[in-house]
Amino acid sequence: MFKRMLVLSGLLLAGLFQTQSFAQTPIINDTLSTGWLKLDLNLEKFYLILNNDFNNVILFSSGDSIEVPAGRNNIRIIWENVSDHSRTVNVKPGETDYSFINLHISRFAKSSYELIESGRNTAITTDLGGEIFIDGKHAGTDYTELLLQPGYHDLRIEHPEYGDLSTRFMVDKFVITEIARFNKNPNPMAFPLHFVPGAAYLRNKQYNKATYTYVALGTLTSLAVVFNNKYETKEDEYDILYEEYLTATTVGNAIEKREKALSKREELKDLNTMLTISFVSILGTYAITTLDGMRKPKEGYRGPSNFVPLIGMSRNPISGSTYPTLVFKAKF
Repeated sequence: MFKRMLVLSGLLLAGLFQTQSFAQTPIINDTLSTGWLKLDLNLEKFYLILNNDFNNVILFSSGDSIEVPAGRNNIRIIWENVSDHSRTVNVKPGETDYSFINLHISRFAKSSYELIESGRNTAITTDLGGEIFIDGKHAGTDYTELLLQPGYHDLRIEHPEYGDLSTRFMVDKFVITEIARFNKNPNPMAFPLHFVPGAAYLRNKQYNKATYTYVALGTLTSLAVVFNNKYETKEDEYDILYEEYLTATTVGNAIEKREKALSKREELKDLNTMLTISFVSILGTYAITTLDGMRKPKEGYRGPSNFVPLIGMSRNPISGSTYPTLVFKAKF
């Protein structure tokens, strides 16, 4: 009996040990994480970009295969005389996904081929000593050329003396994007010209702000003219009513003229208030835009401007007198 219990206990211990050994044995996952992509095109060779990685452009031959991560992959095919072709393929683990693509060949194709051949679609220029960062990664100093994925990117420029600049820009897949950002204004102009409405904005290529300035000042000036004309008309009517009130021959007529004159005076007060608001708004807009045009933009100064404000002297051919004039010289 004792021997049987001893044998049974030994079998239980052996089973427990074996169970623990199985529990501690790691499970081997034989699921593959990659697959193969085979492309057959009506082109002998072409450029292939996987998953928008423009820093890894692959020169591919039709009929070749390439190992790719399993799952959904974006492929972009680029070659001369064919429009850029993009599609998503779903590659199963350990298997080969076969795709036949027939592309239309045309002289008028929208292709990124020339940009790929040149190795760049973006050129950035800044002050000497400026460190250029794109999407948080260091891209060069002073001047750099890159091949970036089409779309929006964040640009940051750090300079040990001038400070930092930051902006956001868009890269077009068919056109070279040239960006110039400076801490020192490459478009200096005479100080008095800063007080000309919108001149600094035009000189610094801040065309949106210049447009806002002229639209706002034009609208406010038009309102001021309208209110002023109405005020002058009401003022004449008030003077007439007041004069009739003073010359009234009966009490009833005097009371009537007095009430009309008081009503006109209230209208004059309202118009005067609106006219004052218009003038204050004009002066406020002028002051804000002028001061803003004098400061360095957050995104930095741009390259040479197409608009050059000039102060000159003109002569009146009749009287012979001279007077200062302001002109904008446009360069395109």
